[in-house]
Amino acid sequence: MAWVTYSDFIELREKLRTSKLSFFLGKFSFDNKKRVASNWNAHELPPTNWWNIPMVRKRWNEKITGDSSKSYITYCAEQYFTHVEDGLKMLSIGCGTGTQELEFLNTGKFKLIEAIDIAEGNIVEAKKRTSNPILKFIHSSFERFETSEKYDVILFYSSLHHLKNLEGVVKRIKQLLSPNSLLIIHEYTGPNRIAWQVPQLNFSNKLLAQLPDNKRTYLSGNVKEKQTAPGNLRMIISDPSEAVEAENIVNILKQHFTNVELKGYGGNILVPLLKGISHHFIESNEENIKYLTYFFQQEDEFLKNHQDDYHFGVYRNK
Repeated sequence: MAWVTYSDFIELREKLRTSKLSFFLGKFSFDNKKRVASNWNAHELPPTNWWNIPMVRKRWNEKITGDSSKSYITYCAEQYFTHVEDGLKMLSIGCGTGTQELEFLNTGKFKLIEAIDIAEGNIVEAKKRTSNPILKFIHSSFERFETSEKYDVILFYSSLHHLKNLEGVVKRIKQLLSPNSLLIIHEYTGPNRIAWQVPQLNFSNKLLAQLPDNKRTYLSGNVKEKQTAPGNLRMIISDPSEAVEAENIVNILKQHFTNVELKGYGGNILVPLLKGISHHFIESNEENIKYLTYFFQQEDEFLKNHQDDYHFGVYRNK
C-alpha cells in the first residue's frame, strides 16, 4: 500500500477549499484514541458514503434477509429470538448514535441492551433518543469497558474492523458471552486500511466515467474524475483504527466460533464509485434508480469472481 496517493491530494484540496482545514489539522494528535473518536462523531458526518443511500440499504437487506424491506435486525428477531421468554442481554460495541440498538429494543426481545462508543458526541446524541431504562448508552472504548454481565448477544455493526489484536478481542468476546450465545457482525471485511485493489478500482472508474458532469463531490463541487485507494499516511492520520485487521475477521471468527451463517453484501465497486458523490443518489428519482440499478448489476458481475468486501454473519459461542 502506498503511503501517499492521488486521492490524498484530492481530499486535502477539497478540505482546503471548503474551510475544513481545522478538521484536518485536528487530526495531528499523538493520542490515537482521540483521533479515532474525532473521526466518528456520527451526527456530524456528511452524506458522502454508500450507506447514506436508501436504495443501497435496500440492497443490503435483499442480500442478507432476502427481502429488500426487511432489515437484518427484524431477520435476526425472526430467526434467532422467536422463542425468547425471559428477555435477552445484548452488548453493542461501537453504537454510534444508537439507531441499531433502538431497532433491537423495538423487537421486544431484550431486557438489557448496553451500547458503548468511543466518541462521546455519539453517546450524547444517542441518549437524547430514548429514556427507556432497558437501553443504556455508555461512553467507553471496548478495551476500557468494564462489566460483570454475561451477554446473550454481542453486536458489531461497522465497528469490529476498527479493533486491532483480533485474537485478543475474540478472547474477550468469548468471556463476555454466555454459553451457546450469539455474536452478530455487519462489517467491512476487505483489505486492511481500505487498500482497494487495481481490478476493483479500474472497474469502478469505468462506471464513474459514465456519470454526467453534474455528479460533483459534496465537499468542493468539483467533478469526481477518478478514485484511487487512500494512502497509508492519510489513513493513519485520519483514523489509525480504520480497517487495521479487517481482512482477517472472517477467518479468525471461523476459528473460534461456530458459523451459523455468513452472507456477503458487496461494496467492492459501490464504495469507491460512490465515495464523495453519494448525496446525489439519496433521492429515489427516475435517473437515480436507473443508475443505481445498473451499478448494482455491475457489482454483482464483479462479485462472481471476487470475495465480498462486506459481510453479515451470525456466530454461536462454542
